[in-house]
Amino acid sequence: CDFSNICRLMGFNCFNKLMKTLLNPHSQINPILMKLREENVWRCSSSILCKILQINRQQLIKIQNAVPNFPKPMRDRDTRQAVMYFDVDEIFNWYMNEFHSDF
Repeated sequence: CDFSNICRLMGFNCFNKLMKTLLNPHSQINPILMKLREENVWRCSSSILCKILQINRQQLIKIQNAVPNFPKPMRDRDTRQAVMYFDVDEIFNWYMNEFHSDF
C-alpha cells in the first residue's frame, strides 16, 4: 500500500499499529465514520477526522501534504481562522480505498 510506505517514511509510529488493525481483513470500518454516514452528515471537522484516523492534528497536516489522493478540506469562510471541514463521502471513499479495498 502506497499510504503505508509514506507513513513509514514520515515516521508515523502510531500508523504501524493503525495499519495492522485496519488492514486486517476481519477488521470493521471505523464506527465514527459509519455513524456519520448513517446520520447523513455531509461534512465533519478536522478534529473528528483525527478521531476517525486515530491521529493528532500535526499528523493530519503531514498526511494532507504527503498523500496526493487525500480529501481536500473546505472552509465556510475565506478567513484563515475559518474551521476546516471535510466531505464525509470523500473521507469514506478514501478510507475504503486505502484500508478496506477487499470489501
